[in-house]
Amino acid sequence: MDVLVLSRWQFAITTIYHFFLVPLTLGLSILVAIFESRYVATGDETYKAMAKFWGRVFLINFAAGVVTGIVQ
Repeated sequence: MDVLVLSRWQFAITTIYHFFLVPLTLGLSILVAIFESRYVATGDETYKAMAKFWGRVFLINFAAGVVTGIVQ
């Protein structure tokens, strides 16, 4: 394979990952906001733990989306 074919493959793969990561990031941001709001409204520690867990997933997903967006 020459460089042109490899660069096209790289672009295709990063574009596909970016295509899936962006909507997932948007959905996770809403989910974390809902959990945080429910925690503040009810004081239930379960919502705090859920927001903390999904917040970490959100940060990892956001970072991966930034990387795939820059490489693209």
